[in-house]
Amino acid sequence: MLIEIRGLHHVFFPGTPLEKAALAGVDLSVGRGEFIALIGRTGSGKTTLALSLNGLLIPTRGSVRVGDVVVGPSTKKTARLRDRVGLVFQYPEHQLFEETVISEISFGLVNRGELPEPEIRTRVYEAARLVNLDLDRLKDRSPFTLSGGEQRKVAIASIICMEPDILIFDEPTQGLDSRSRSEALRHIKELNARGKTVIIISHDLEEVIRVADRIVVLERGKVMLDRSPEGLFADPETLEAARPFLPDVTQLLIGLKEKGWDIKTNTYRSDRALTEIFGALDRGPWTGQGTIGT
Repeated sequence: MLIEIRGLHHVFFPGTPLEKAALAGVDLSVGRGEFIALIGRTGSGKTTLALSLNGLLIPTRGSVRVGDVVVGPSTKKTARLRDRVGLVFQYPEHQLFEETVISEISFGLVNRGELPEPEIRTRVYEAARLVNLDLDRLKDRSPFTLSGGEQRKVAIASIICMEPDILIFDEPTQGLDSRSRSEALRHIKELNARGKTVIIISHDLEEVIRVADRIVVLERGKVMLDRSPEGLFADPETLEAARPFLPDVTQLLIGLKEKGWDIKTNTYRSDRALTEIFGALDRGPWTGQGTIGT
């Protein structure tokens, strides 16, 4: 396994009136090249887990291992972990600070001082290409003059060009329109197809269920569910546990079944849901007393 998290606890402000347990014993394994969707309500511990994976937070108890790098409560330096794990924050465009787009993307590589200029240029242009950013047109522009979507691409490219093994995206589609959301997810999926291990943090299961290999649901700082997208619908108990996070189309099917409709609920796809609904209407009558609107 590329990532092994064992008994991970993180407590903010310990020993004070503000003490809060954000993570309460997380166990999680992630294989090389997997695409994980980390789902949960606000306050469930998703971002705290991401910061722990990146080494920005040190465990209160437990451990995080990424490859041969292990971080525990006594760890002092986490630079090696940050080299392995690239974290794209919820609003990455808020992190921009350089004068030009090309200097923004290349900042991390230049600051390392390890690569010759031609190699840096090659990696910067490749990162821009992967996020569909026209660097020849925008390289000398201030990143603050770009559109929100372009700013986000610049921020993501600045992480990609560092070539981390693992990419974590915290709510990568937040604030984007429908077209931009689809484009962002497509680019992230392409990065995964190129061999990157990807973790997406989201509160919207409907959005990520189509691209992820596994769905991990956090609740109150613990892993509540860890299933494949299809596995969420494998049995009634799992489906009920995941119900607060299920896509609207699945919620509709469950609601109809509870009203007595002879209908299957094991899908998140609109086309299959319509097939189920029309099939139930053709078979009718259903046993319940209600209708769709009651």
